[in-house]
Amino acid sequence: MNNILQLKGQFQQQNNLNSFGPPSLPLKAFVESSHLENLKNQLQQILLFWQKNTLIKGALVSVYYKHVVAKSNRIKGLLCKGSSDPNDSICGSKFDGEPPTMRHVFTYYVMLDILKESISRLEICINIVNNEYGGKITQDDIDAINSKKKNTKILIFQKQISYV
Repeated sequence: MNNILQLKGQFQQQNNLNSFGPPSLPLKAFVESSHLENLKNQLQQILLFWQKNTLIKGALVSVYYKHVVAKSNRIKGLLCKGSSDPNDSICGSKFDGEPPTMRHVFTYYVMLDILKESISRLEICINIVNNEYGGKITQDDIDAINSKKKNTKILIFQKQISYV
């Protein structure tokens, strides 16, 4: 008969006191409004599909990342409402492809109103990137926003928007 390992004592978890810095992009990276427009169009198609197919009371949205991503680098400003965490709505994940082109795929279950809000946020972003940055926002632009050198109404959805 196997011996059973028995642990005694109290287990306590301490809150993480580290916080993340402001949104940023990788060095020499940028986000073009055409990419944001493409994301918006894809979300609109997903919304139309799930409005017609009412098998479930929400939508399943698969997000394909260009590479394997850490939990802290996943999508944050889209597919959520308010301060909710989109990681809480993940209902599946997988790896797609073979190295070195392997991609990380996460499937989210979101309500349709959250999908509509994400589309609206992307429209605001597209307008700002087009009107204030000539259709392309760079890391230098984001640094200026983060350091408050540039006064803008921009909504930055974290660096993940460039990876989706």
